[in-house]
Amino acid sequence: MIRFSLYDDIPAMTALWQEAFGDDESFINAFFKSFYTPQNVPVFVIDGEIAAMLFLLDGEMSVGGKRYPAYYLYAASTKKSHRGKGLMTELLDFSAKTAADRGRAFICLKPGEKGLFDFYEKHGYLPVFGRKIFTVHRSETDILKNLNDKDADFEPFELREAAFGNCDRFIWDKNSVNRAVKLSACGGDRLFQNRKGYSLYSINDRVCTVKEFAFSCDFTAEFASYIFSNTDCESINFSLPCSSPCAFDAAYKCSGEALPLTIEAADAIINVDNAYLGLTLD
Repeated sequence: MIRFSLYDDIPAMTALWQEAFGDDESFINAFFKSFYTPQNVPVFVIDGEIAAMLFLLDGEMSVGGKRYPAYYLYAASTKKSHRGKGLMTELLDFSAKTAADRGRAFICLKPGEKGLFDFYEKHGYLPVFGRKIFTVHRSETDILKNLNDKDADFEPFELREAAFGNCDRFIWDKNSVNRAVKLSACGGDRLFQNRKGYSLYSINDRVCTVKEFAFSCDFTAEFASYIFSNTDCESINFSLPCSSPCAFDAAYKCSGEALPLTIEAADAIINVDNAYLGLTLD
């Protein structure tokens, strides 16, 4: 049986989340505190047990300068003991119908692994989001000792709008951006920001991984120099919007998919290529 979640389901959903993704309970609790809306979480219940779930988060899809109401599909998961039974397929169909009934034009998502792109494509999702992917090594950039305005008090939402406002993209509202930045920090990410923009990044085993890079101008070389002068990192993995300028050669990678739910949305998405899907909460 599919139904919408209840607050009483949170412990069971937390357990399923940990089984599926391995995240710390503190991160999961922070997500529920910031993003949880019971009627936006369809769950599949078998014998009183939550066997599968997914979350629909509010947002918009911008295509050619026009905004469409949309959902971001997040943390879709099935208990190991119930996998292979088609539960997620039924949840996806239910979610698409629910979104359409609520007047949404798109559902957007970032598949958790490469093999899932094909799974979602079988359900009508199209690979419309893309990123520039490249790695910068310590030996490839000069070290700058200082950057002005580090950690200045600028509004992330306004910086994102300045950086991405002209490209096709999934849009989070101001409150969601602020909550997503805080959630990333709860998950161990770091924030660099100044008057030109901001970056969310993590550091592990002397590798810096940039998860969001919201700058309206080419700031990659300066940011790389900042990281190399202030940490022991030997390399930086960048993942940038395809519309962003950058000082380094980049490859292109599909980073997400979208399901059009109306005739107008299906017509609009035909010409979308490498739209930006940021703050994916991973």
